[in-house]
Amino acid sequence: MDNVHLPEVSAERVVAITTGAQADASGKYFSNGKAVRSSVDSYDQNKWRDLWEASARMTGLTSEL
Repeated sequence: MDNVHLPEVSAERVVAITTGAQADASGKYFSNGKAVRSSVDSYDQNKWRDLWEASARMTGLTSEL
């Protein structure tokens, strides 16, 4: 599986994204240590809403934004 890495590799990438050269990359999606465009589904506003509402139901919180 190409997206499963040793803990050391994952730790290095988390450090780079949060404190290193990529620390200003807020809001970006990363795969294998590189910023990439997220899936097509992630841009679907209906899916955003469905996820938000389902999460609110499961946690017992209000779904108001």
